[in-house]
Amino acid sequence: MIGKCHSLASLIVIAASISANAADADWHWIAAGPDGNRGALPWYATQGTAKATFDGKRLMIHLGDEKGLPDFDLTGSVHGNKISATVLVRDTDDDARHFSGTIVLKSGTYRVTLTSSEGIFIGLEGPRLSN
Repeated sequence: MIGKCHSLASLIVIAASISANAADADWHWIAAGPDGNRGALPWYATQGTAKATFDGKRLMIHLGDEKGLPDFDLTGSVHGNKISATVLVRDTDDDARHFSGTIVLKSGTYRVTLTSSEGIFIGLEGPRLSN
């Protein structure tokens, strides 16, 4: 019985450390696109660093900056080197926006480029997690 409890405890610790690493990964991001609400400035650009969860098939990240632009929640699904994502703008009545793009792994870093039909671009860069 003690051996089984020890094995179960070891599995829980390993699973928790893998989950913690995935949830704590810092990803750099940039977003740019047309913005009709800015008067003379028809485009916006913003960037930041955010904690992301990525397991090789699903990417989840919250994008927010300090410039007062709305925060975004991005959820993406990866199929090969293609990624499709849904972006929800927080604290607005906006519908979710759909993005598509590519994901590549180069020198231990994932690079994601996404575009929407509205002309919005999101670029993400984050580390490959080792298990």
